[in-house]
Amino acid sequence: MYSFLAIEVLVLPAFIEKELYSIFEYYKFIIFSSPFLMLGVSSGFLYCNYNLKSNYFNELVIFGTIYALIVVVPIAWVYFDNILFVVLCFLMVLSVFVEQKLQTQKMFVLALGLKPLISIFLVISVAIFYVGGYDGKTINTLFFSMILAFLLWLLIAYNKLELYKSNNVDIKKYFIMLKKGFPINAGTILIMLFFFCDRFIAKEYYSADLATYSLAYNLIQFIILALSTLAYTNVVDIGERGHDVNFIFFKNKLIYNYKIFLILLILFVFFIFGISSMYNFDNIVCYSLVMAILLGNYFTINTISSIALYLDFFKKIVWAMFSLFLFNIALSYLFVRFELEYIYFLIKTGVLLNFSALYFMWLLIGRLRNENK
Repeated sequence: MYSFLAIEVLVLPAFIEKELYSIFEYYKFIIFSSPFLMLGVSSGFLYCNYNLKSNYFNELVIFGTIYALIVVVPIAWVYFDNILFVVLCFLMVLSVFVEQKLQTQKMFVLALGLKPLISIFLVISVAIFYVGGYDGKTINTLFFSMILAFLLWLLIAYNKLELYKSNNVDIKKYFIMLKKGFPINAGTILIMLFFFCDRFIAKEYYSADLATYSLAYNLIQFIILALSTLAYTNVVDIGERGHDVNFIFFKNKLIYNYKIFLILLILFVFFIFGISSMYNFDNIVCYSLVMAILLGNYFTINTISSIALYLDFFKKIVWAMFSLFLFNIALSYLFVRFELEYIYFLIKTGVLLNFSALYFMWLLIGRLRNENK
């Protein structure tokens, strides 16, 4: 399925105007991030399903939809006065609810099929316009293609859902999911805010760099997706050990993950030099390599971050990331004020995220040494 995502990443910037590509990727990032405004309630649904053995899907859909209409939709409308954009943000939230339910039914292929389907619809729409010679590609054209993909996926998913009727819908169950889910998602929300900050600054102050940043960010997803797969398997391994994680286990896991990262990085270097000539994007090689090295290192360490949940120091990591994010905003303001080149924003974000990763390692090593004593 990821091959369809790869095709979209490579095709869109080659066949649509740079300005349209940059603004579309900017708003697409916001659309895909809109479920974070739900404050982790969908993750709380999974927690309640697996840990409390309780199915709160009715509460998730009913009260989650109400919350989305009251909070997510107005925020989206105020931020970008485009009805298709607002509809997409709302559909993205609903799709996450459905995706989590499909995961509990172990229908993982369908659960993960939404974004590849969106990629297929986007590539087809661009191909139709390109082959037909139409000069009508607009952001609304791309948004409409995404809406069609969302509706098709939701229709297919709805027919596969195991639903139950109940008149006993309790809002307290929704708040239980929210309480359990927010701490799980807090770190991810902060990571997305780091990336959004860079995109926002590029859009407002470095518009010539927005397209290059967007393409570089999409290209390094090949590395991040591979590392995310490692993180997923590590969650299982760490979960099986629970509190029995020791220093040897940690060291072996980290060494293995770094070997994978170095292989990915070497392949990425050849890849980026090979395709850079396909695009008329200034500094694409430089931006891609800086992000691949710094963010790749961060996500390599992050593959074992679930240890923090089991050893009960996850809140310390979140507070550290929150402090670094505030520092990030202050530095970003100074960088804009002194008109530094945009590459320094990418270095800043990568370095700050790696500081949080190093803090995690320092806490973990200290905890494991104390337990060994």
